[in-house]
Amino acid sequence: MKVKLIQFVPLFGIGLCLGVAGLESITYLGFISAHIYLPALIFYIFGLITLFYPSSLGKVARKLVSTIVAVFASTVSLLYFVLSLIESFTYENFVFTHFHINMKGFVILTALSILVYIFFSSPRKGLAKLMQDGLYASLIFLFIFNISRLTPLVIKSVMPIIRDPGASYDAKMTTAYPGFYPAMQMVARITSENSTIIIPPQGAPWVTEGNNFLVSRFLYPRHIVHIESEAKQTLPSGEVYMLIAKGSWPSDGTYAHGWPKISVAANQIWKFDVENQTYETFSRDYDPTGDVWDWGLIKVQNE
Repeated sequence: MKVKLIQFVPLFGIGLCLGVAGLESITYLGFISAHIYLPALIFYIFGLITLFYPSSLGKVARKLVSTIVAVFASTVSLLYFVLSLIESFTYENFVFTHFHINMKGFVILTALSILVYIFFSSPRKGLAKLMQDGLYASLIFLFIFNISRLTPLVIKSVMPIIRDPGASYDAKMTTAYPGFYPAMQMVARITSENSTIIIPPQGAPWVTEGNNFLVSRFLYPRHIVHIESEAKQTLPSGEVYMLIAKGSWPSDGTYAHGWPKISVAANQIWKFDVENQTYETFSRDYDPTGDVWDWGLIKVQNE
């Protein structure tokens, strides 16, 4: 009777690992610890350790269990890939809202199912073999995890090409840099080639707008600069313009959206409508409290 119980130790480990991970996939991470005051990680570790416990399962039984685990791991991995694609094309928590599957828990279930399959199917034991199997499992999981993240990005990038393979250069650049590229085109039309353009600091939320190399790519030979401090307004001489930019990236807390943040003495200011490639002009100074625009330009009064 004792021998018969030992035979089922690996099966118990498999059930424990995948069962706990599956439960937290349809509830929430921390569900186990919230109800029995033990973290799920303890059950995962214990379940994986039991896979190395001596077992007298016959070849046929072991092969059958290995096949079942392989099918389960393959199904879970494929499902994780599909659900990740769905959520990438919809919104965060779409999968949980519609299917009640917690993706943070499901990624753990995916990783464990791969580990269980490789560990259980391994005919040899030992530390070296354990490390090798762990490496294989990690590589498989990382491949699935990364491909599920990259595939939506590739699809989104390729779709505009499929929809309009003969698109013009301007259309391609507008797709690649929405808002930014049309704004740069308007700046190029308004300013002379020997002028200086002051742009925001390169940081969130102006990661694109504050990138002097990227801005120069579209405005060359104009001189692109940052000023050391808005308060000091150490301006270069000559024909000088200052870009008005709300910021197209999320703020990281260092800066709020909207630039410039101080009043600027101006000869003229332009409010851009980048979608229609039109603008409004105003012959007055720039006021950061009222001129809260996504895109615009200031001709700085520096003489």
